[in-house]
Amino acid sequence: MLTKNWGWKMSTEDIELFNRYLKKDLSAAQIEELKAVLRTSEGKVEFSRFMKETGVIIHNARQSNSVKEEDEEFSILVKKSEENLLSHLEKESFGAPVKSLENINEKAQTKHFIFLGLLGVAAAVLLFLINPSLPRELESESSQRLVKSVARVTHFSGTGNVQDGEWLKPGEVQLQNGKVEITFDSGAVVLLQGKSSMKLETTQRAFLKYGKMSAKVPEEAIGFIVNTPQGTVVDLGTEFAISVDDENAMEVHVIEGEVEAGSLQGNQPKLLRKDESLRIEQGGLLREETKLSSSSFSRVPKFSSEIPYNYVYWPFDRVEGQLVRDEGNGGMGAKYDLRLPNPKENIKPGKIGQSLNLSGKREYAQSSFPGIGSANARTVAFWVKIPPDSAHKEAYAIVSWGKVAPSQKWQIGYNPNPDNGTVGAIRTEFSLGYVIGTTDLRDGRWHHIVSMFVGGKKPDVATHVRHYIDGKLEGVSGYKARKINTKISGPDSQPVYLGKYINNREWYFRGKVDEFFIFDGALTPYQISLLRNDLFK
Repeated sequence: MLTKNWGWKMSTEDIELFNRYLKKDLSAAQIEELKAVLRTSEGKVEFSRFMKETGVIIHNARQSNSVKEEDEEFSILVKKSEENLLSHLEKESFGAPVKSLENINEKAQTKHFIFLGLLGVAAAVLLFLINPSLPRELESESSQRLVKSVARVTHFSGTGNVQDGEWLKPGEVQLQNGKVEITFDSGAVVLLQGKSSMKLETTQRAFLKYGKMSAKVPEEAIGFIVNTPQGTVVDLGTEFAISVDDENAMEVHVIEGEVEAGSLQGNQPKLLRKDESLRIEQGGLLREETKLSSSSFSRVPKFSSEIPYNYVYWPFDRVEGQLVRDEGNGGMGAKYDLRLPNPKENIKPGKIGQSLNLSGKREYAQSSFPGIGSANARTVAFWVKIPPDSAHKEAYAIVSWGKVAPSQKWQIGYNPNPDNGTVGAIRTEFSLGYVIGTTDLRDGRWHHIVSMFVGGKKPDVATHVRHYIDGKLEGVSGYKARKINTKISGPDSQPVYLGKYINNREWYFRGKVDEFFIFDGALTPYQISLLRNDLFK
């Protein structure tokens, strides 16, 4: 499966396997394949490279060298705690002879399939920390640029070292008083309360040093990990609260669902269900108590179904003559209808109601909407269905706008070039810059696509663009960094097109598009799920 050619290189099958792990979409047979890969040293290196490039692992040899000596022993204990807990879950799901996969119900399988991959992550993290002979490209500055932020402050009231709306890099969040709600890119939401300190590590892992927190973890983020000075909690799709007191004792209380909790000392992990609590004291002493009552912490607020941004929206269900009516909120300054070249052929049954059908033969839909310009945040979301036999020239422009000049256009398609990244994966680009996902979309099935640009200071496609495929944060198979400054005014700027590659008059998209949105802000994972599940209008 893995072949050596000037260094170890993943096959297409390996990339698909690793990507399915990220999406928590492994079959029983694929789990065994992944186990086999991770048993080899070459497989571990390739898995480490893949996870690092997709922004999941942020630790590397350079970072480990900066760890203070007095912290090293504690860091090792934390990682052992994770390994022990995840090993227990892996054995429970895959290794125990008395509990075969056939005996686990479908829901339990969905929850536990991910932990084999998490074991791989833990092994990969240790590999980065202890192995000085890793490929040099894994330690390059360009690789690190892909991991600029892992979460966002979605609500803040109090005193601390963060600001409302701020995108957060891996690092420590300190709260003197009040509350701060943090939404991780994975979809997990954490509410820090009162005097607290939490270190953000990845989109799926945090370390609560002291204080109180509650968390709500949607299905997309199952497997979210919270470490503390005394133990580890792994979410199984739930809502829970954790406190760390002045003596470093840890308490965890399950509000809904289930978690697995274990101590640094390697005691047998415990499965906690709704309304159950556990206290872990120094030395690993476990006490099944309910000291952390529901009155002692605040829950993560109920998610709002509103999206507080202006938007253009083409559902393709309301067609008048050649025009698809804009069903957006008009906040962009006007309503921008979409003109069709051939309504009888362009409107076909879609994912939700009717959809836009394009043949790839010199036809496209055009609006008068200029798009989102400069370095302003934006989110483009839509359903797409791409034929398996798609040609190279049909790949580039599902949607495009702006000026054909360095940094000045904005374009979303799928990647046709194997030298750039995964062929068929989502590709957001502008002249001389791009970022490419890892999932081949050319399977003739509907996929929900989100391309989000977070905006901010010194924006760059390699650090500020996030892709979500079918509701889950997408990995990165390739990118070329360049500053973003989309040009939407002037004689050479072009409005929003669906299906036209503005660089080439002979290249057009072939496939179906449905439920098309453009927002003038960066959405949260929950808001993305509203669009995907047709819960926002």
